[in-house]
Amino acid sequence: MKKKVFAVAVCFMLLFSGCTSTQGSDKDGSYASTQESSGLPAEESAAKTASGETSAEISGDLILRTCDDPSTISTWETYINSFHESYPNVKITLKAEGSPWNSETYRTGVSVEMFSGEAGDLLDLSFLPGPKYAESGLLVEVDSLLENMPGFSWESYYTNVFDAVRYKGGLYYVPYEMDLFGIRLNKLVSDQLDFQEEGRDTISIPELLELCRKANELPGLPEDFYTESGADWTFLSSFEMSSYVQEGNKSASFTSKEFIDYLENLKALPFPQNMRYGMYGSDQKEFPESQFYGFIALQPIGESNAQRYLESAESELVTKYMLTETSLGGKTFETNAIGITSSCKDLEAATAFVRFLLDTDIKKEKADLLSWMFPVNRRVNQEILRRSFGTGQEEVVQQMDKWCGQVDTLMLLQRSPELFAVLQEIMGEYMDGLISPEQCAQKLQERAEIYLQE
Repeated sequence: MKKKVFAVAVCFMLLFSGCTSTQGSDKDGSYASTQESSGLPAEESAAKTASGETSAEISGDLILRTCDDPSTISTWETYINSFHESYPNVKITLKAEGSPWNSETYRTGVSVEMFSGEAGDLLDLSFLPGPKYAESGLLVEVDSLLENMPGFSWESYYTNVFDAVRYKGGLYYVPYEMDLFGIRLNKLVSDQLDFQEEGRDTISIPELLELCRKANELPGLPEDFYTESGADWTFLSSFEMSSYVQEGNKSASFTSKEFIDYLENLKALPFPQNMRYGMYGSDQKEFPESQFYGFIALQPIGESNAQRYLESAESELVTKYMLTETSLGGKTFETNAIGITSSCKDLEAATAFVRFLLDTDIKKEKADLLSWMFPVNRRVNQEILRRSFGTGQEEVVQQMDKWCGQVDTLMLLQRSPELFAVLQEIMGEYMDGLISPEQCAQKLQERAEIYLQE
């Protein structure tokens, strides 16, 4: 069961951070793609950057290390091709090796390359231990590199996202888009609990567990109540545990009263072994009769996605979307992120690509070819949301903007995946009744401290 717990959590995160397009790979499981300039004369292909500098003056050869996944490769090629329209003299070669679905093997392979200086110049940091790489001096702090670019201003971005991933104050892990997760309730049940959804746009995990406890006591519910994905404790713990580890100051707080209360309240609920796993999109209009709540991946980018979100918001069978909070008040999110390796041969060209990822508005035209994740650039995000939702929906756009500006806790699975795997195994022991809440909290604390001090 323990390995299944982690595998389910990994698959859930990969599925909801992935892209939609597909492409083939080489027979040996690796993929190398060199994107050259567009073929236009430099004076025609070159463009002014957002800051006004002439991008044709920047040149270099870069290697971007990523995984051998068709949709990931396709997405990077889309970004690189767009980048070359403005930077014709920068060549980026994709080094795509290792399957993200075999996460431990993939991380080990990349880590060996990082320590040997063979990973390249840019690193796709999805599901790699960014804090560990930063601590080991394997990533470059980009604050000064970005600030030295003409026209750069932190005020252009959701700085809360950057602040959430800083390591000892420095930005090594650079998110360029983010994914938000929330909760919706089955109104057929929540109405019986007199749950008031008006005037609120968040829900905490302690609140959710208390509602679940009350709902489970209601008469006349199906015998298989809670047997759907909404009752999956692995999802709940993926969010909750993310607030209890602070890599930057090498501390954890699993023995706190808040987390022990979480463990006790979690165990008080039924979690049948035949449970189905999954997550819903933000267009969900109803839940099965046996389900009280569902985790929702907020995905309104693109006109069709936005329209489905608006239609679901009118549903009388589910509550509106509410952003998830942990018991410590953390609002969790997921990102796609990039880093510059300490072995990078051309910092100027690498920084230009990072800046491009932060500022590109390519999703205006190619949302279907990329992910549904929100851009970290606030202006770009607002423009894409307005384009996706159309006229007369400014209130919805402002709500999305508010949520993007609130998230402050990156999922532990993303920032320290090895630690997450170990902690979920311990949680599995607890949910199987092998250890008490206090023993579980102590084991989690000890393992976290060992990892953080390595």
